[in-house]
Amino acid sequence: MAGVFSDLGLALTAAGDAAAQLLKRGRGASIWTPRGHNPAFVLPGGEVKIEVRSKGELPLFGWDVYFNNDLRAWRGKILSAEPGKVYFGREDGYIFTVRVPEDIPPEVFDIVLKRGWRKLKSVRAVKVELDFDRDFYILHLTDEHVKRIKAARPDGRSHTYWDNGSLEMIEWSAPVVNLINPRFVLHTGDNQQTYNEWNNWLGMKEGRRNLRRYMKAKGKYRAPTIMVTGNHEIGYVDYIFSREWRDAFEEIVGSRCFSIKLGFFYFLAYEWTYDEFFEWAREDYLRSFEDGDVMYRLLACHYFDGMDAPTTVAGEDCPCDLLLVGHNHKDSVLQVLPYPVVSSATSQVYMRASLYNFANKGGRWVCPEAENLDGINRFPLFGDRGENPIVKAEFEGANNGTLTENRAVVTNTVGANFHDGRLRFLMKRGEYRAAGGEIVAQYPYGRGKTCVLVRVDIKAAGEAPSSQLVEVVKADVEG
Repeated sequence: MAGVFSDLGLALTAAGDAAAQLLKRGRGASIWTPRGHNPAFVLPGGEVKIEVRSKGELPLFGWDVYFNNDLRAWRGKILSAEPGKVYFGREDGYIFTVRVPEDIPPEVFDIVLKRGWRKLKSVRAVKVELDFDRDFYILHLTDEHVKRIKAARPDGRSHTYWDNGSLEMIEWSAPVVNLINPRFVLHTGDNQQTYNEWNNWLGMKEGRRNLRRYMKAKGKYRAPTIMVTGNHEIGYVDYIFSREWRDAFEEIVGSRCFSIKLGFFYFLAYEWTYDEFFEWAREDYLRSFEDGDVMYRLLACHYFDGMDAPTTVAGEDCPCDLLLVGHNHKDSVLQVLPYPVVSSATSQVYMRASLYNFANKGGRWVCPEAENLDGINRFPLFGDRGENPIVKAEFEGANNGTLTENRAVVTNTVGANFHDGRLRFLMKRGEYRAAGGEIVAQYPYGRGKTCVLVRVDIKAAGEAPSSQLVEVVKADVEG
């Protein structure tokens, strides 16, 4: 019997070792890109490439992929999963190519790769668009310097003396951003504050906490958020704990340099304070000139030191169409030729934003604000303590999935037209029609509920605020 128990013990030990190895395989794996600060833009039925970093071997079979928003999940299809180069081509990792469902609505989604008990998740990593050729606009925010939770001043700053923003001001701005519905919100650095000076910082524990809180707060935006690093959040190479903090930043946020393609539109985010990924950025930018589909190039970094600066990507021989920056806390034109460079005032005061439109003019894409640098719409998104937002929607009935008809009055107080505004009507399960807006998607969620997504052309205010009525009614209801 002793031999039997001995053999059984050896078998159990072997089984335990095998289980441990299975658990070890793929441990430390995470989605490197896309992420919430560098999302992928895709049409329904389109493809997304997912880069996965992993400290161990990752199984390539048996995975499922889901696209989740705050209401429900859509199942996608994995077209391929294979080893490949990730992290700017410097590491061995894995590349998943996945297809987005045809019936997915034009919203922002988490990506979830799931295999048994293992789950890899990237929050707010995909934005579905219905048409890349449609005119669009973006909001430019910069230098929020978010450091504390509560606002100590009515304008959203979190300190009575220092000019640091608050998480509360992000909460105040979210309904405005969601109603305006820009194609994306561009943040050009110093978005949150980790470093005060080179040797004065929050420390690793508080820095991580502050960064995670900031990224979570931006999750209240239903528009994609694209983020560039600045000196107060990522530092310079000689800053205290620079290497350690850069690793922590990449773990929590992700890539510090990246490009995004949206049909004809090429976007590049690169760093001003480090040249660590400059070679990659320059090569990626130059490759965009070999792509015959690209008709517009927008670049972003934290600041611009001139054409000969060591981290300036676009040269005279290869000018971009527009470079947007921050850092100087001023609305200013830093350069006109060979391409315009524009900075915006700090957004830590009333969440000030700049609006840039992009329009298709007979096959040539233009940005009116870049061609008329005096014509940029800049405005605070709200008044004291979040009151008096520049746009708002007031629902007549409860917007909670219990009604079969509802109405909303949309008000705009600024002289800017938001032609792709968005309203979410949460209704009782059914098919709906709309007046005063265009239904771009409706889908079931929860128990007996339907989300009706309505595009609203929010007219610019004149001498008085503009006001328009949007109505959603169940299709089988008369009248």
